[in-house]
Amino acid sequence: ATKFSIPKLNERNYDNWRMLIETASHSIMGYTILTTKMAVPAVPGAKTSAEDVTHYKTFYMVLSLLVSSISEQCLYIIQNKSATPYDVWTTLREHFRPSTNRNVIRMRGNFYRTTLQNFSSMAKYVD
Repeated sequence: ATKFSIPKLNERNYDNWRMLIETASHSIMGYTILTTKMAVPAVPGAKTSAEDVTHYKTFYMVLSLLVSSISEQCLYIIQNKSATPYDVWTTLREHFRPSTNRNVIRMRGNFYRTTLQNFSSMAKYVD
């Protein structure tokens, strides 16, 4: 068994959490399962190939890794969208880093209004 030390996802640590989950999923050969839309694998039966059994185990290992590393306060985000690791991954990304035009405009506005403690504006900081 592989042990990971991943802090629980909360409203303030998405970027760090995302990096750790990506690294952990690579280490269990599950990054493709995390980032690719695929169907839920069938439960292995008596005549299932070893490759299918491995895929099944990896699929649910990645899903368990994701769900178990989300704080109780953030579980509502994936409550109805947690059938596959890809569903969870994209739902969280859209929640914490939405790519809508409205969000891009808001983020640009925040950036341009940003001031630094020792400088009166970002322009003076850059200069």
